[in-house]
Amino acid sequence: MLAELTFRLRDRRLATDARFDLQQAFLASSADDVRRAVAVESARLQPSAFVLAKAYPNPFNPATQIDFSLATESSVRLIVYDVLGRTVRTLVRADEGLAAGFYSVTWDGHDAAGRPVGNGLYFYRLTTPVFSRTGKVMMLK
Repeated sequence: MLAELTFRLRDRRLATDARFDLQQAFLASSADDVRRAVAVESARLQPSAFVLAKAYPNPFNPATQIDFSLATESSVRLIVYDVLGRTVRTLVRADEGLAAGFYSVTWDGHDAAGRPVGNGLYFYRLTTPVFSRTGKVMMLK
């Protein structure tokens, strides 16, 4: 590999439609054969790994953002639990699968019945067939 580009999204609202344009590119088959590319097409960003990011803001009130990425199409569940391990709310349930990409979900601090949750620590868990990760978030009123 000659080069690897890493990007960080500056606007979370654009997470599901991230694109970039290269202004200039060079191609090389060897150290002696480096050529400038005449045209570079736009490219869609695709994650190289499954990731569950930290919720932001944290602590939160009234809502928090949870970002995650899928390296391949996969069935996905993102569930919020209380400290006793009880399900508070399912934020994402895609048993048929979601496409590889970047996703951003807002939890508004309500349970599955639409009631506001109390102050305290909550856990959010992203589960796919090949990846499982848990994060913590604190609700403060």
